[in-house]
Amino acid sequence: MTHPDRIEGVRLVTDYGSLSVKTTVRDRLEYLRGELRAERISYGELAELQSLVEHIEPGDVELLEAAGVPEFPARFVVVENTPGYLPEDDDPATFEDRESARAYLREAVERYTNEYSENGGYVYREHWSDDGLSCLVTLGEQREFQTERVFEVIEATE
Repeated sequence: MTHPDRIEGVRLVTDYGSLSVKTTVRDRLEYLRGELRAERISYGELAELQSLVEHIEPGDVELLEAAGVPEFPARFVVVENTPGYLPEDDDPATFEDRESARAYLREAVERYTNEYSENGGYVYREHWSDDGLSCLVTLGEQREFQTERVFEVIEATE
């Protein structure tokens, strides 16, 4: 049975009706570790563990994994490719956050379109997704001479 918990500094306060039990967050995490190892941790205790994630040591894989924290933080990869061809870059640009990847994506599209419009005299169109995480660039005006280039941000977990 779970009870309302609140954190006061490094103390976790659990209310059992008129009785309040104070323990350290560290003690509670160790209790939850014991329940986890004994394979008798309840859904309520897992939810409690998730609420205490910010107090778990970064290297404590056992508790972090049980709390649902991914072992490897998400990375965002910017991929540029011409449809129908193998990827040209074996080491694409990688970012720790989506906004940095989105900014790089915009710069990559701008570099590409500038290169072909200034040097080659190509007319181009940009087709952006609503979230700004992908863009299809079409070069050329006549369909039989058009070339397309795809730019997109992909979330990678490993």
